Amino acid sequence: MKSGNNKRLLRIFVFFLWGIILAWVIQAYLAEEGSSLSTVFLVLGVALIFLVLCYRIYLAMRAQRLGKQIDKAVFQYQLSHDVDAYLAQLAQCEALPGVDRTAFYELPARDYLAILKLRVLRETGRTAECRAVLDAAMERTTSELARQSFQAEEALLQEQPEP
Repeated sequence: MKSGNNKRLLRIFVFFLWGIILAWVIQAYLAEEGSSLSTVFLVLGVALIFLVLCYRIYLAMRAQRLGKQIDKAVFQYQLSHDVDAYLAQLAQCEALPGVDRTAFYELPARDYLAILKLRVLRETGRTAECRAVLDAAMERTTSELARQSFQAEEALLQEQPEP
């Protein structure tokens, strides 16, 4: 199991422990008032649903921001054809929060950014940089679709004549 999965499980466990402690405190308070325990669980359930919805909206906003940054980089590249500026903008996109949890077209965002880099490097004839990016991306990817895309890029790179 990855370290990120362990941290996620630990967060969930801590969250539920806090919920139990909060339920005991609220139940003790309401016992003095004469209310029932079902009121406590109703309040906790509504609070939990609200927190989950807020978290999902937060993740969606991060993914949308990342998508806008990628679109902006691609548009600027199409206007100027400045490869170095494009690669710098893609590197900035990789540094944004949420890259590891976002997916575009069923590809993890980090792999999607690597494919964009590979294509521009291959098309501009920078084979050494392209091979370095390809090797790094192949080592870290866990997506089968990304692996297939990287293999297709590798095949296109091998067909390209050496400068």
